[in-house]
Amino acid sequence: MKIDVYAILCILLAVSFVLPVLADGPGTCGTGVEDLKWNPRFLFATSAIAALLGLGLVFYHETLDSRLKYGLFALAVIVFFLPFFHALYSSGFSYDEAFFSGDIQEHAYLFISINGTEYQFPPSAFSKGGKTLNKYVELENGNSNLVHLHARGVTWAYLFTSVGLSLSESCIKLDKEYCANSGQQLQFFSSGKHPAEPSKMLMASGSEIRPVVLVIYYGEPNQNGTKIIGNLQDRVDALDAYLDSIPGECR
Repeated sequence: MKIDVYAILCILLAVSFVLPVLADGPGTCGTGVEDLKWNPRFLFATSAIAALLGLGLVFYHETLDSRLKYGLFALAVIVFFLPFFHALYSSGFSYDEAFFSGDIQEHAYLFISINGTEYQFPPSAFSKGGKTLNKYVELENGNSNLVHLHARGVTWAYLFTSVGLSLSESCIKLDKEYCANSGQQLQFFSSGKHPAEPSKMLMASGSEIRPVVLVIYYGEPNQNGTKIIGNLQDRVDALDAYLDSIPGECR
């Protein structure tokens, strides 16, 4: 394959990196496409350099030495991927946090039932001395059912991991680990349905009308998610009313 084909591909990829950033403005309520935590200026600069190298290869590949051509192409590829590594670096090389972006103010509702007892996160799990321990998620006024989100791309699994717990499709780790077996089931309900991969669900709904509601049930088989938590709909409505009562607060 000729070097100019590679160069054109490099240019197209560089443009594909720039356009989403230009189109993605800062958020308040709502969410958009999950993307990496790019530095827009750095991304634009590296994409421009990669594109210029690609253009140079397109127009001058016939006059350049073969080793120089492939050297320039390799340089363009390295420059092209620099923003990705920069995004990982700025996230402390946490792959999950590298995909968090934006500055949103959204909420999600969480209800956990373990063997008939509702689990509540301890207040110290998310804050200490009045300071929030995680800049992406926190409990709203210590309410274990009301999670406040500050970034897009946050999953339910990350919420648990951030406080030293864990969540998967087969196990949940709280005070101890609870896993599905022949007699006990771990079930998830969201909007009356069983999500396929609840741990990977995004917590931000992108809607100012209805937050994401997740019910986690561990115990004997139960097919009716609304009966797992007593007065679930009333409690969801109460959370809605609470958020509506706060000026400028987003659901």
